[in-house]
Amino acid sequence: MTVERIACGHVNCFVVQDGDDAILVDTGTVKFRDKVEKACEQVNLSLIVLTHGHWDQVQNAQYLSKKYHVPIAIHKLDYPLTKDNFIEPLYAHSFMGKVLLWIVKGRMKKETMEPFPCTVFLKEGMDLKEYGVDATVIRLAGHTKGSIGLKAGRKDFIVGDALMHFGKPSISKIYWNYEKTKQSAQIISQSGERKIHFGHGRSVTNRFWK
Repeated sequence: MTVERIACGHVNCFVVQDGDDAILVDTGTVKFRDKVEKACEQVNLSLIVLTHGHWDQVQNAQYLSKKYHVPIAIHKLDYPLTKDNFIEPLYAHSFMGKVLLWIVKGRMKKETMEPFPCTVFLKEGMDLKEYGVDATVIRLAGHTKGSIGLKAGRKDFIVGDALMHFGKPSISKIYWNYEKTKQSAQIISQSGERKIHFGHGRSVTNRFWK
């Protein structure tokens, strides 16, 4: 089992490979499409998993799904977000969070998302062995209603934007629901000795998240 981070500017995607099969977690933005595509060409891709529905995670989903003939998976509560990021409000309470929120909303107004069909809806505890990868879906609501993470094997945890690493790793600075964000951070804290892979920023060893 390997988890390869694909750094696409401030956004991360991950190729999780288990033997001969692999899945792509999040798809990055059009600007970095070639880089994600190159990583996908090195593996036998079986599934695209989206940790949540914001534009920077989904912008290449339809293109890559069609090119590699693989389905797209997302939690059903976040599927509507892939068509309109503004249907669900985002909040922040810290100074840095409010600055980030202002930047994010500005980008959301400018960016587009190509609609895509979804045939795989992710649920808590769902096993992805059907797609050749030893990974389990973990609900991490808070950043969005339907945010999910993936425990990959025994050593890795891809957490999307439930946590963020901008300067200092912490729980998400912007969120749909702060209480649920804290609850999700606690779930990650209690997941044991794993490498935590963020949607933004370099990966770190698991710790108590606050």
